[in-house]
Amino acid sequence: KLVTLNSVSSTFNTYNTANVLSSELRANSTLNNLFLGLNSGSSNANGARNAAFGIRNLESLTTGYQNNTFGYETMRYNTTGFSNTAGGFQALMNNKNGSRNSSFGVFSMLNNTTGSNNTAIGTHSLQNGTTGTNNIAIGMSSMMIGVNTGSYNVAIGSSSLYKHTSGNYNLSIGWETLYNTTTGSNNTAFGSQSLYTNISGSYSTGLGSAALSSSTGALNTAVGANSGRSITTGNTNTFIGYNSGFNALQLVNATNSTAIGNEAYTTASNQVVLGNSSITETLIRGNVPNISLTGTPLAPTATVGTNTTQIATTAFVQKEK
Repeated sequence: KLVTLNSVSSTFNTYNTANVLSSELRANSTLNNLFLGLNSGSSNANGARNAAFGIRNLESLTTGYQNNTFGYETMRYNTTGFSNTAGGFQALMNNKNGSRNSSFGVFSMLNNTTGSNNTAIGTHSLQNGTTGTNNIAIGMSSMMIGVNTGSYNVAIGSSSLYKHTSGNYNLSIGWETLYNTTTGSNNTAFGSQSLYTNISGSYSTGLGSAALSSSTGALNTAVGANSGRSITTGNTNTFIGYNSGFNALQLVNATNSTAIGNEAYTTASNQVVLGNSSITETLIRGNVPNISLTGTPLAPTATVGTNTTQIATTAFVQKEK
């Protein structure tokens, strides 16, 4: 039978050979809705400009508008939410009145209820987000496991921000970046497993594979693969260079220390280290005022009779006697 939208006044049903209802087509030229699938749009009262394709899509819809769904039970419990797009098995299934969300993938944004302006792409992406807003989760299991209420987070990569719950303003790019972070905020992780162990620490930046991967502290900065990897509870540290801060002798709870250079590391808080043990010469250009030297510093010995502002060594003093 040929069925046009204008000829369908309410519902057009089809049945299988056992005379059991198998699919339904609902269309309304006044509200401009199209629902195709068993129970899809079956509760709609005044919602307009919706399109649903699949079993039980938008089944609880009442007044929501401009929603587009395809899959099984996508946006099933949505009532008043509007301008959402969902595709995949149970994507945005529990959404009630969250709006302007985009969800693609099996279980993506499954438990969102009132959160709005979120984007989730990938199986299990942002699965347990409930009320958070303006989040972006791209990749399988990104922002998956925690009951997420946080906002303004970006997670790109499989299992990135995996356990996230309430932190805000995090940027996580790469496999398992910020994996254990739950309440931490304002962190930036770029590179596989960077800031992996962080839970509640905030304002840290890890750029490079496994950068700050063991850190639970805050306000740390690490640039380079494995940089700052040995730090655990330390705060306000800076590591720049491959394997900087990744050494058995690195003080794991150091505070306010800085190591710059390939495999450079710090052994105390409030310490600055330039280069590793293979460095034979360090040049500093320009004036360096107010230097305080410790240990047994060495300097060139001037010739006898020198009368300048050059540093006088103990050897020079002995010669002048």
